[in-house]
Amino acid sequence: MLGAYLLLGFVAGIVLLLHAGTHTGGLLTTVLYVAFDVVIVSGVVGIISYWVSPRILTRIEGEPLLIEDLRARQRELVGEQRALLEKSEGWLKDEILQRIYPRFMSGDSCFVSFVLVRI
Repeated sequence: MLGAYLLLGFVAGIVLLLHAGTHTGGLLTTVLYVAFDVVIVSGVVGIISYWVSPRILTRIEGEPLLIEDLRARQRELVGEQRALLEKSEGWLKDEILQRIYPRFMSGDSCFVSFVLVRI
């Protein structure tokens, strides 16, 4: 799909240059011409960053994390937190459930609902 946008933008830019040449006309056509050029340049910058950014991030990170890796780590952390909560007793458990979870976890977080349902 990206290839179609590239081709269409390239063809539109060439047609604009062939149609207008070096004379852009009045103020409105000049502004439109410049706006179209800005869109083309920002598209080229976007495409370059789309191709370059993953390579740079992979080089910085070392090995890219897959969503499966992140989900596995999330399950590990949920298990650790559940174990800590189960070790807690009385007022500490109440404090964790009433003050810490609502403050540091978003209300729509699957983690909060996962932990609270299983307690």
